[in-house]
Amino acid sequence: MSERLDVGFVPAECPGAAGTGAVRTSTLLIERLSNYHDLTVYVSSQMDASSADLPAEDRVEYVIHDKLPKLPHPLTNKIETLREESHALNQHELVHSYSSAFIPVLADLDVPTLSTINSYLPVCPKADMMYHGEQKCSGPGRVKCANCIPATALKRRQGLDEELRGGYVALGQIGFVHESLDRSWDIDAYHALSPHLVEDFGKIGFPDERIEVIPHFYDETFEVENTEGRSKPEAGRAVKLLYVGALQDIKGVHVLVRGVAEILQRGYDATLQIAGSGPLEKRLHELARELDVDDQIEWLGYVDHDELTTIYDKADAFVYSGLLDEPFGRVLLKHYRHGRRSSPPTWEAPTTSLDQQDSDLHPETRLLSQTPSNDLSRTTTHTTTPSLTISNGLRPKPSRKILRSVSRRCIDDRLRNGCVDSRTP
Repeated sequence: MSERLDVGFVPAECPGAAGTGAVRTSTLLIERLSNYHDLTVYVSSQMDASSADLPAEDRVEYVIHDKLPKLPHPLTNKIETLREESHALNQHELVHSYSSAFIPVLADLDVPTLSTINSYLPVCPKADMMYHGEQKCSGPGRVKCANCIPATALKRRQGLDEELRGGYVALGQIGFVHESLDRSWDIDAYHALSPHLVEDFGKIGFPDERIEVIPHFYDETFEVENTEGRSKPEAGRAVKLLYVGALQDIKGVHVLVRGVAEILQRGYDATLQIAGSGPLEKRLHELARELDVDDQIEWLGYVDHDELTTIYDKADAFVYSGLLDEPFGRVLLKHYRHGRRSSPPTWEAPTTSLDQQDSDLHPETRLLSQTPSNDLSRTTTHTTTPSLTISNGLRPKPSRKILRSVSRRCIDDRLRNGCVDSRTP
């Protein structure tokens, strides 16, 4: 078998478009992997590909199914659209889906398959593994999930329209979750971004021995030289904190708003920049006004990826307060490349809600109390490095190793078992 593989790649949504970290990583993977493998990219998305800057178009073939309808259900439409490409997918030496949404499609293929686990969607219809939005869930059940979805919606208060839409989508994904669990053993290999995902998925029934942990690789566009010599904030100047991400309940941005109020009450001076948009934005503005910290917060809205480098560079510290056990995020890697201090999330999910008034329960209070100091920069944040944040000292690997270290093994296993024919010239 030749070193250069014929790979069918399924990205998260539409590569090159504005979107989540998964979309950005899909774009980077296509750019890098096309230097080492022959890629055919299969896009199945409700997004409009005409506005996307598709990566590596001169080295990659694209099969685009965009602007898919959202009814009767957005996920079902994406799955069934990709399923129509099953014959073409079976012509590749390997099929890798960076989206966790296509396990049922990959499970029906006759060629080696690799699925990235970058969300809880295959095991939770809300994709957060939080029972009633308050505690880590032990696993899905049809009745259990049907009760959890509306109960969580009532507590999140992200607006009636948003909750009705989200509830409809989540309820429609209960069947997908159980199909993914039933077919999980039909996938040859899994790529997880964080070690805790192996344990979480293994407990629910996924083949944990097939899951290999390979954290996010660096994005060189955020490379900054000589970060060790950066000076601390000048005396008397407010410390500039930065959050980048979606404004939704599970991201815990309300924790940061409350944290700013508490910092000010302690006699320190700090400002918070929030780069992102989402369903919780209106409620966050209301909370900031209620706590009288609106003047300390700069709302940047959605920021294009190319503009983020400047924003990271001007911040003194990056703060992130996710309320669930998320994979190790790309936003953290970006701040590392700038040598910034950080306050990364704990893997123990807090149980605070937007309207909870007991500040002793807020995670930022625990962080402050664990690092008592008169130095604000050390009180509100602590210095981390990738090797400390990623369990077991795992460091991000070059992108081509994601395929080479996982796909070679699953392909070799298939060949050894006589499941596919060798295509060595």
